[in-house]
Amino acid sequence: HIRGNCCMMAKVVLFLCLMAVALCEHVSINIPQEDESLSQFVRKGDTVTLTFEGNPTTGYEWALQNKLPGIVSGSTEGTFVKPHSTTDGRELEGAPQSTQFSFVASEQGHAKLIFVYRRPWEKEEPPANTVTVRLEIK
Repeated sequence: HIRGNCCMMAKVVLFLCLMAVALCEHVSINIPQEDESLSQFVRKGDTVTLTFEGNPTTGYEWALQNKLPGIVSGSTEGTFVKPHSTTDGRELEGAPQSTQFSFVASEQGHAKLIFVYRRPWEKEEPPANTVTVRLEIK
């Protein structure tokens, strides 16, 4: 009977783990270049992907300015999204390109993420744009 109870408990634990994963969502937010501030409610465990418009061929790029709060985990480096292409699949030179940042809302609370759009070598110049993203994690 002990072995049967262990198997049943393992199945229950597996079921509960699968349900917890199923409850987590992927929240995608597209941020137009003219936005300056955004607030978003998410649940603990959700993956949040922020997509910023830009044009890196001008030398400008999006970067996370502040440290990640402890309640959010993920990479502080953005990932470029492939630019628009022609009908034959060739990339358009100088076309706008997006940058994505993905984070996991790992704990409940409030997180403030500040992103700047600037040329990395012009650290003394003010950024061309700053966007503040506030996450409320429930």
